[in-house]
Amino acid sequence: MPNIHGIALILFLSRVYAQDTSLPNAQCDLKDPQCGHHVDNANFDVDQLADPALALLQTSVQAKRHSATSTYYFGNPDCPCIGLDAVFGTAVAKISSSMHPYPADIGAHCTAWDNDRYPSYCGLGETPGKDNGWCADAWCYVDPCNCNIPSTPVTSSYFPSAKYLGKTLYYSYGTCGATDQWTATEHANACVNQNTSATCTANTDCAWAGGKCGGKEVMGQCGGNLDASTWGASGCRCIGVNDKPGAVLMNADGQGGMVTYPADAGASCQAWDMNTAPSCSGSAEPKAAWCYQSWCYVDPCSCNQTSPPKTSSYLPNVKYQGKQAYYSYETCSGQDLWTASNHGTACVNQMSETDCVANSKCGWTGTECLGKEVAAECANLTHY
Repeated sequence: MPNIHGIALILFLSRVYAQDTSLPNAQCDLKDPQCGHHVDNANFDVDQLADPALALLQTSVQAKRHSATSTYYFGNPDCPCIGLDAVFGTAVAKISSSMHPYPADIGAHCTAWDNDRYPSYCGLGETPGKDNGWCADAWCYVDPCNCNIPSTPVTSSYFPSAKYLGKTLYYSYGTCGATDQWTATEHANACVNQNTSATCTANTDCAWAGGKCGGKEVMGQCGGNLDASTWGASGCRCIGVNDKPGAVLMNADGQGGMVTYPADAGASCQAWDMNTAPSCSGSAEPKAAWCYQSWCYVDPCSCNQTSPPKTSSYLPNVKYQGKQAYYSYETCSGQDLWTASNHGTACVNQMSETDCVANSKCGWTGTECLGKEVAAECANLTHY
């Protein structure tokens, strides 16, 4: 059975931020690119859902997305967008000291995330208003230590506690081909808006150098060792945005019965299934051995581990910079005690070439079946 409480929560929040309780697009075909939402999200495998209410939920959460003219969908290759894309739920952003719901994959690709969402400014009849000014400008979250474009990324105000690989979360309009018209007037605490060393260094996320203020990382403080127990092994880092409040629905029972997980599930090394997955809930002990194991989502093209990462069944269409996102226990020093018996369609569970190539996510190496990206495609992928 689907998690009714999780569905009710996300339905409520999605209707609030959609600003339209009539849901005019609720009957559109989710696999139709003309349904009014992004193609990546339209690829969500609706056929796996056990409850028609979930199809309505998918529409209500995604149908209010707004296309934005952007040079790059996943950001400039010299400053790519970060975070998990095409996930299913709600993140709660801090705006003017209040909390407001946005799609759970906010900032994971270039689009006008604020259009018809940002309160009091970006709706019809407001100023600058829907489809106007900064409301219509595309932006995404970026890694400040992997951003080499003329415009400097800025520390996030929506999710002030969020981290990406241990760093403060940054956003960029420039990587999406847009001009930042928002920060100067709407983000007073932004490091770039501090004009003295005193006001700059009063913010622990900021640093003063060369007569100007910026986020610590963009001012040159990108060094330091990451804790592998939190962010994954050095050759296979976790890829999500951690400490992002909200909720997502995951196909945790493999039968389409969606379960509510935190919005940052898989963003860092944790035993995310404990007290969340159906087999891992309740007071009875011991639970299934895999419940206690830590894992996170990883980039399959940047993961050098003995045990290859696997394509996700919880979020079957989750993307990272346009590639399928994978999960890994090994990078978190965990044991994968789950895949063999709980993920029948996992590429590693296909024992013949015939079974392997029948799965569009898999590739045959000549001796074994792996996710396509791991098997062969990473070197040839272009997502921008």
